[in-house]
Amino acid sequence: MKIFNITKPIAILATGLLILTSCENFLDVEPNSQIKGETLFEDENGFKEALAGVYTSMINNGNTYACHLRFGLIGVLGAEWDNYPTSTYQDAVQYNYDASIPTGLISNMWGSMYTSVSYANDIINNIDAKQHIFTANNYNIIKGEAYALRAMLHFDLLRCFGVSYAVNPDMPAI
Repeated sequence: MKIFNITKPIAILATGLLILTSCENFLDVEPNSQIKGETLFEDENGFKEALAGVYTSMINNGNTYACHLRFGLIGVLGAEWDNYPTSTYQDAVQYNYDASIPTGLISNMWGSMYTSVSYANDIINNIDAKQHIFTANNYNIIKGEAYALRAMLHFDLLRCFGVSYAVNPDMPAI
């Protein structure tokens, strides 16, 4: 008489179910530092946080404003000093922009500045529909700061990457 062993088919079935079971919700984790746009722009504090995010992006995305636009790469290109403590800027001193370090610095500056512009644009695109949620004069202050930041970023992009109007007024820039 043969005894049927049921443990092997149950183990195979259980393994198959575990493999085929979806774990989307388990793996779908949102970082604490990131908030979805529709959640962010629900109240006045969300708009304030978004504005603070623009300022933060100007510092954190490659330290563009903290470094390269104040004394780093821009200072090198303007020949503000003679002695460079590291070899980071040696190719930029010789205007060799095709070298890997200047290419990376320039790409980082361009990308981080436009990332900050996009954050300011998010505020500008969402603020008018939510004007009723603001207290005092905060609507005008936040909207004005977003426009001012975007204008400043565009000006710096033009200053860094555009051809001078005196050289060629018809040449497209940024």
